[in-house]
Amino acid sequence: MINHFYKSTNHDIPVVITTGPHNSVTARVIPKILKQYNNFGLRHVRVIEQDERLHFLNDEKIAYKIENEKPLPVTQPDETGGPLMKLKQTSDSQPRSILDWFEELGCDKTIVVQATALYHQELLPKMAQALGNHDCLGTGILRNEFSDKDPFGTFVTIKKGSSVSTQILEQEIRNENTRTIKDQSGKFFLPFNTGFYAFRNQLLKNNMLPDYATPPKEVNPSLPRSPKIGYAATDLLPIADNPVILTIDQSHFRVLKTASDLDALSEFGNTFKLDSFCREIEI
Repeated sequence: MINHFYKSTNHDIPVVITTGPHNSVTARVIPKILKQYNNFGLRHVRVIEQDERLHFLNDEKIAYKIENEKPLPVTQPDETGGPLMKLKQTSDSQPRSILDWFEELGCDKTIVVQATALYHQELLPKMAQALGNHDCLGTGILRNEFSDKDPFGTFVTIKKGSSVSTQILEQEIRNENTRTIKDQSGKFFLPFNTGFYAFRNQLLKNNMLPDYATPPKEVNPSLPRSPKIGYAATDLLPIADNPVILTIDQSHFRVLKTASDLDALSEFGNTFKLDSFCREIEI
């Protein structure tokens, strides 16, 4: 898709791909695929491996497992903001960060998309255009119904005194009042977060994302659930001075995480003729 944009607009678009942690399946397979297909025609591609963090229990002890009669610390991949923080990272072997690399290439904006989603190809240029003069953009979907078990985070603007902050309310901190909030038209509940963002690189270059703790998760069936620590991409919005929310049609976005989401994959396949494309590749 990005190669198509590159050819049709004559804009050289650098791409950063995040894999799982070192030695994970994706960290081994994705670079091989890129090499096999010559980066799909793209000139500037970087691959970064997601960091891992120790998993602490509620009593601040490190969770561990026994392998070959030896205790090994349990680690978890960093949260959604981890790859963003790696864009800032430098080292002795890599004195220039990826954000510096972007700047050298004349790229001053970044679009973040997730692999566990299907999205319309028009979404990327729409996000780039909608960012405009704003420093950060979140992408959301309006809805007519809002159940108390809705799993998506919800975009809200919080005004406190003279300060204004755009944030995301997650499921575990909602209540009956927050679930009734609608947009200015009174027709739709506030948009839910797709996990797609766009931002000016200077925003990330000048700021650190705060530490983030997830709701308690199971790390081992024999251990009590405990939060997972990391960075969250959702925290881009609160640190922005001039954020904006782009609302898109539900048909432009589908989550793809379980077998129940395959129907959506089939719909997209029919819409964009991916079924015939895949048959050609197989042949």
